[in-house]
Amino acid sequence: MRHRVFRALRSLSGALTGIAAIVILGSLFITGMETYDWMRLPTTTATVQSVATKCAMSYKIGKSTGKRTVVDCADVRAVRSKAPDLDWTVKRTEIATILFHPPGGKLVVGDYPLTRLNKTHVEVGEALTISYRPWRPEAIKGPPNAVWLFHMLKLYGLGGAILVGAWVARRLAAWLLTDEERLVVEAIKRARTSFGWGERLTSVAMILPLFFFGRIALYGAVLVMILAGGAYGLMAWSDSATVPATATVTGVHEICTLSYKTGKFSSHEKTVACSDIAAEKARVPEVQWRTAKKTEVSLAFQSVDGVGHTAKKTRRSTSDVPSPGDRIAIRYFPSNPSSILLVNTGLMRSLQWIFGIAAVFFIAGLLLRPLLKGAERWEAADFRERTERELATVIMDKALQDVGFLKPAAAGSPPPRPSATPRGGVARHGFGRRASV
Repeated sequence: MRHRVFRALRSLSGALTGIAAIVILGSLFITGMETYDWMRLPTTTATVQSVATKCAMSYKIGKSTGKRTVVDCADVRAVRSKAPDLDWTVKRTEIATILFHPPGGKLVVGDYPLTRLNKTHVEVGEALTISYRPWRPEAIKGPPNAVWLFHMLKLYGLGGAILVGAWVARRLAAWLLTDEERLVVEAIKRARTSFGWGERLTSVAMILPLFFFGRIALYGAVLVMILAGGAYGLMAWSDSATVPATATVTGVHEICTLSYKTGKFSSHEKTVACSDIAAEKARVPEVQWRTAKKTEVSLAFQSVDGVGHTAKKTRRSTSDVPSPGDRIAIRYFPSNPSSILLVNTGLMRSLQWIFGIAAVFFIAGLLLRPLLKGAERWEAADFRERTERELATVIMDKALQDVGFLKPAAAGSPPPRPSATPRGGVARHGFGRRASV
């Protein structure tokens, strides 16, 4: 149980360290980009025309993505009624209407939240210094000030707090170890740091290609062949359950599908005429619409018993479609002739190519897997040998410290190692005493 808790704490410490590094590096990147923008972008003076409290409405599309729109607070209920299936989040925000005239450009008037201006409060008629992009004057930002600095310090503080949590988890894990286990951990640390850059690069140059072409190629090829085999089986089943026929194209027209995501895996969808897309989007402009254009092909054919049938088939491609009057090969289900399949000989050839490429990777993985196993065993044996050598040194240092022949190392520095001498010789440790080894 103690060892499980130790491993869990060490894993937690490593994960928190990685998260803290991402947060701190991301904060540094944001700081650098913002500073670079402020250094290169021109500045001008803007005048606050009005300040109003509006409502920012947003809904989540995925785990970390969403759509946001700003409306008058009196229109919140109307927006909810237009899209009742969305989980709207409403938050009041201060919006300032500002006016500025960039040199050599047109007058710009726009509504901006106070956070964009790096302000917590503004007054009507107040003059603000802003930075703007010459090629897009409406994209503005406020100057660096105490508000911006406070927000950035919160990010850095979050990264520091996560680092402190990683350090606490690491200290708790070390507290669970016995004295003997601490010596082993110290030996492992020394063994890891004993590898030079040349040795590490050589190991990566040898192990990484073998790992990719040996293990990843082997398992990846097996997975690809299973998926391709499933697709081939479905095609074989469809061929056995359907009857071939030749159909005549009676009509081709485009249809459009409008949809917006209501959650990570859910969406609201409707099919409309392509000419009505703009009108449908204008009815609910607050959501993030997606448009898909499809081609609907109307077909007529005769079954083997001489009975005529009609069917429709929708294709996502709008370029490579048949023309009215063309005759194309289809397959239909005898129990339901209106349910048809378009014959696709190119798909079968693609599956054969996929099978062939996967087989080549599978054979390469089988041939290189023994080499990868041998290289991994060699690296493990080399690391074990280094660890055992370092463990012997650590145990000797600890024993010499216990009997007073070796002074403890300073905090934060590794303990000194005894100099290598022939068996039975004398090792001088540099503090006035001599110890036989």
